[in-house]
Amino acid sequence: MKKIKTNMCQKINDNEYFYDAVEGLSILDSVYPALKPKHTIIFYSAHNLKCNLLTVGYYRHFIKKVFKWAIKYGIEIFIVDYTTSFGLLALETLSKLKARGEQFFLYCVKSSRITERRDYHIIHSSDIKLINLVTKSDYDYIYLKPEDVLNTIYPNVGVHCTEGKIWILQEWISSCD
Repeated sequence: MKKIKTNMCQKINDNEYFYDAVEGLSILDSVYPALKPKHTIIFYSAHNLKCNLLTVGYYRHFIKKVFKWAIKYGIEIFIVDYTTSFGLLALETLSKLKARGEQFFLYCVKSSRITERRDYHIIHSSDIKLINLVTKSDYDYIYLKPEDVLNTIYPNVGVHCTEGKIWILQEWISSCD
């Protein structure tokens, strides 16, 4: 079988990407869900703040407030980076909201390797618990390498949420007044 050398992640249009799941061996195309930056928010940890066992109640309440704000302004796609402590808490909180009947799309990404993931518990959550949470989401960008997540997903999100802060991209500020 002839090896085909391709770019791992190629842009199809402004919001859709093509991914070669097995680099160089075969082309297994999977088109990711299109991200509409104006209607997308991502939850992840900032480097200078810590989501931990002592602050989890505050941050869970903050995530719920951000959820209500986001729904009010037409955000329908919620992405969580479950390899960060705040992202994991957001995944748990948003999964519960989704189970209660809230209507939104929940996607999962990983910006670091699973072995390097952060957790807000004293003892890391088991892999079984993590797998159970991720399977409750609508989509998991499982085939994207952490480097590709940072280069393809993060720039295509209009709102970024970390511990205590929300960043809105400049072009969307007028629509969120």
